[in-house]
Amino acid sequence: MDLKIIAFLSIFVSLILSVWFEVKMQRKTNNVLATMSIAFNINLFILGIASIWWLLNASDSASIISGVQLLLAAFLGNLLINIGVLFFVRSKKVSEI
Repeated sequence: MDLKIIAFLSIFVSLILSVWFEVKMQRKTNNVLATMSIAFNINLFILGIASIWWLLNASDSASIISGVQLLLAAFLGNLLINIGVLFFVRSKKVSEI
């Protein structure tokens, strides 16, 4: 497969899984730290595996640097999206009570 397709799929899967687990976990518990650590670990695991795969399969050093930077930026973006989703779910949960 093409490196760009793998990078996109890993970013997309990481985002979807972390948001899904975050919403599911926040509805069951009120523990913000546990919820964020699950989302953080999912992103770290999937994007970390994608970074290692990119390092092993990239053809030149410029591709390696740009790919790992892309995945790092995606990790930070996913983390910010997870924080936003957490605040949204918590505010919705508080307004229901």
